Amino acid sequence: MAEDGVVGDYVVSEKDMKSKEPFKDTIAVFPNMDETNPLMYMPYRCLIPRNVNICLLPAGRISSDAVTNDSFNLIHHCVCLGQAAGTAAAQSISSGGGSQKN
Repeated sequence: MAEDGVVGDYVVSEKDMKSKEPFKDTIAVFPNMDETNPLMYMPYRCLIPRNVNICLLPAGRISSDAVTNDSFNLIHHCVCLGQAAGTAAAQSISSGGGSQKN
């Protein structure tokens, strides 16, 4: 469960931090401090809150466990995720305001 109360369609975990595989819906790639896994991938699904019926992408708080949140809750991470949320919002408007899950 996400530590800050926002539970998304996907909860990014410590296991994901150790994975070398990008997500199919990767929206950001960050450097990871682990030498064996130098990159960390963030999926779009971690921005989409579960059980919310309005178009909302809380880019400042991803759906993640405590370890991931502590490692990737810095300004440059928030900037990248904010850009991804803004791009998704612009695409939604361009397509006629469709679902945020498109």
